[in-house]
Amino acid sequence: MPTRKNVTGGTVRELFQHDKIVEMRDLAKLAVWVHNYTFDSANKTTATLVVAALGGDIRDGITTTNMPRKVKTASITSIACDVAVEMMEDTLTVGNAPGPAVLINAMTNISVVGQGRPPDKRYIGKMNELALWFAVAPVANGECVCGTQLMYTYKPRWIPERYTSTHYGSNSGWTNNYIKKFIRVSTGASILGEVDEWVYPDPEKPKKAATAQFPSYFPVIKMDPSKSIFLIILPLVIVGCGSLLMLWNVKMHKCMAIPIMRNATLGEIIKSSHTEDVLGPAAIDHQDATKPSSLEKLEVRFKMGDTTLWGLHNAKGQSLLTERAS
Repeated sequence: MPTRKNVTGGTVRELFQHDKIVEMRDLAKLAVWVHNYTFDSANKTTATLVVAALGGDIRDGITTTNMPRKVKTASITSIACDVAVEMMEDTLTVGNAPGPAVLINAMTNISVVGQGRPPDKRYIGKMNELALWFAVAPVANGECVCGTQLMYTYKPRWIPERYTSTHYGSNSGWTNNYIKKFIRVSTGASILGEVDEWVYPDPEKPKKAATAQFPSYFPVIKMDPSKSIFLIILPLVIVGCGSLLMLWNVKMHKCMAIPIMRNATLGEIIKSSHTEDVLGPAAIDHQDATKPSSLEKLEVRFKMGDTTLWGLHNAKGQSLLTERAS
């Protein structure tokens, strides 16, 4: 196991050096452990993770068969991954929104447990220890079994599954892209999972957790409030057309001296059809069932007939029976 160096190249104290031996279960699984980490800057940390497939294969990995005695695993294939996590201020733009970006929050307003909290200038901006936890997320999210290094099981078309005690699954098919996806998903899940946990108790209300509001703004295309009066134009046109239709209908009924304004329902049509000008042609047309109906050419009009009864009468003022007889 090499000696861990810091960002300046100096040797890290003995107290913080790694163990020389990594203990793993003798199973065909994927083991992951932290080989090294450095604090590159106040807000950036790089961690080296070792991913080893016991009795399996990792494409483009290094394979060794120099195994201890009395083990079932014949070989180990491993790769080393440098995971760099940097806390920085950035702006996410959704769509092609016009206008300048809005500053939602600054890193100087973020406090880290154990490093004091703003506005203490000694601790502002020192986020590298927090970034370390996210860089080693594949290790922190794993499950330790019997005090050994955590292990994962290969799962096609998904991220690896944490190994607990079930001896199933394949240990082949590991690729660099698959492991990269596994590391990115683990890091992203750790960040999302910790967002709601970064709260400090309010000194004035110890039993209540402190809350902070982060406003988010997104410029959108909207209507000018000063021109909202134009929205009433279309409803006024519709109401105006309806009013003109109603006035024309009322005037037409008055000019024709129709005693009641009736709807064109099925019941009203049947009631108005019991006139000589409708029943007569219908009876004649009904006698020949082999031909199409000739009533489509029947022209009637709702008016008062010779018997002073209102109904559907001949529009020309002459009885249809007389016309047919002639």
